[in-house]
This record gives sequence, C-alpha cells and structure tokens, in this order.
Amino acid sequence: MSSSSSVMKKLGVFSVVMITVGSVDSIRNLPASALLGSHLLSLYCIAALLFFLPAALVSAELGSSDTQRGGIFGWVNYAFGPKAGLLAVWFQWTENLFWYPTILSFIAASIGYLIAPQLASNKLFICSVVISVFWAVTLVNLCGIEISAIVASICTMLGLIVPMLVVIVMGVVWWHAGRTIHISLNWHSIWPNFHDQAMWTSLNAVILSLMGIEVAAVHSDSVNNPKRTYPLAIGISGLILLSTLICGSLSIAAAVPHDKI
Repeated sequence: MSSSSSVMKKLGVFSVVMITVGSVDSIRNLPASALLGSHLLSLYCIAALLFFLPAALVSAELGSSDTQRGGIFGWVNYAFGPKAGLLAVWFQWTENLFWYPTILSFIAASIGYLIAPQLASNKLFICSVVISVFWAVTLVNLCGIEISAIVASICTMLGLIVPMLVVIVMGVVWWHAGRTIHISLNWHSIWPNFHDQAMWTSLNAVILSLMGIEVAAVHSDSVNNPKRTYPLAIGISGLILLSTLICGSLSIAAAVPHDKI
C-alpha cells in the first residue's frame, strides 16, 4: 500500500505552481485592468490584502494539513458535512461552467482572427474550437495527473507567463526609450476616490481576477511532501500572479492612451 501511494505522489513545487497560476492568471485581464490607469496599483493592493492573501494563507494551511481532504469539497465536508460540501463544490463547478466557454471563446476568436478576421465572429468556427478543446483537455486528464500536470505546465508557460513577460518587457522598453507615458504614478493619482461608485465596481472586478488560488488543493493527495510543497507553491504562485497582473496592466496603461485600450 505504501509503495502504491508513493508512486501516485508525482507533483512537485513547479507542477503545483503551474496548475495554480494557470487556474487564476489570464492575459485577458490585462486590458481591463489597464483601463483603471494608475488606480490599479492601489486597487490590487487592497484586493491582495483583503481577499487574495487571506485566501492563499487559508488554502496553504488546509491544503497541507490533511492530504485526504483536499479541495473545496473535502474542507467543507470535514467542517459542515457532505451536503454542505456538495453545495460548495457545485458552486465551484457552476462557475467553471460559465468561465470556460467564455475564455475558450476568446481564444477561438483570437485564433480565428489570425487566420482570417471574419472567423472571429463565425459562430460555427468558435463553437467547433471550444468543443474540440474541451474534449482534448478531457482526454489529457484521463491520462492521469502526471501527464495532466506536464501539459498544464507547458500551456501555462507558453500561454501565460511568456506572453505576460513580453508585455512587461515591452513596457519597460517603452519607458526606457523616453516615449510618452500615459499615466502618472504619484500619491494623488494612485489612490482612488471611493466616493465614486465606479471604483467599488472596479475593486470587485480586480478581486474576481484573483479568484481560484485554492483550486490546486484538490490534488494535495498527489503532491510530494504536501506540508512543505503546497504552502511553498502557493507563496510562489501568489508572487507570480500579483507581479504579472500588476506589471502587465501598468505596461499597457503606460504605453497605450486610455481611450484606445
């Protein structure tokens, strides 16, 4: 039994980080955040302090404390019983039911536009791509957690981290070349006016862009040394997520005029 169990524990820090970052991060969020201008700095800091860091700390603690009860269902089931656990994981599943078609439609439209601009609005093309990707991901996951983690790591690196680093580097090059900077980074411009209802709406959108840090905990029983690996992976993931989202959004806001984002 111990031999079989050790064989199943395949995920290390890097794999958990890639799964977590891939579950939360999205280059699609950068233009929306860039619309906030210099306010995005304070809004992300507030969202991190009030939501993201507490959620990350709770996930790290629960994910490393009992590897047999990982994930939302396990945690809520252990605390409040199976009915509450089922309701909690149903909410998480329902969220994905809407999120995945949205993000896959965005990907399909982007691919279609590269091939031929008219494909970006072709419903048959978009539906075909979305359904094909759903089935491809399902088949990959049927191959086991180790193969799934490898594919997730490759996709996260090539589809998220590398493009975001390119955007950030381009922003640095833009600033270093002495080009026009379309935002000002001083106290009065960074701190938003919360008497404006739109700022509360923007804060809500920023918090939504940081949701999902707990997703990888469902794999805690497949992690090598979870008491060390999972908290470390959550910490690294948090740094990557905040730095890429903030720096990438600032790069766009600095280089592109607000009315053209």
